[in-house]
Amino acid sequence: MKRKLHNFEKLQAWQTAARIDKSIYTLTKTFPNKEQFILISQIQRASISFCSNIAEGSGRRIGKEQGQFYKIAYSSLLEVINQLLLAINRDYLTEEEFIQTFENDIFLLKHQLRSLYKFTTNGQNAIPT
Repeated sequence: MKRKLHNFEKLQAWQTAARIDKSIYTLTKTFPNKEQFILISQIQRASISFCSNIAEGSGRRIGKEQGQFYKIAYSSLLEVINQLLLAINRDYLTEEEFIQTFENDIFLLKHQLRSLYKFTTNGQNAIPT
């Protein structure tokens, strides 16, 4: 028997976010132990944050309240991008691995979150590109 999907699981943005989250967890398993409570913790929490804010936002009324959750998810995505760039600087990830594993989904999720925000708020105070 297959379980029923929650409404947020049907959102393409949540599906993209979940793919990124899975890749983050796979990547951070390769980081040195000294990063356990620093970079690993930070990047995993930010990844959980954008997934969770998409889910929580989907359960709110369309409008500013719902849009705020998509805006927070976007900010958490930017945090993950920053942390991935720091991982490149620390030689835990190569630029090629970043491009192959994350770049397409990151740009897709940025677009999806901007579209969700614009839809839910009638384009007011758009998320920056």
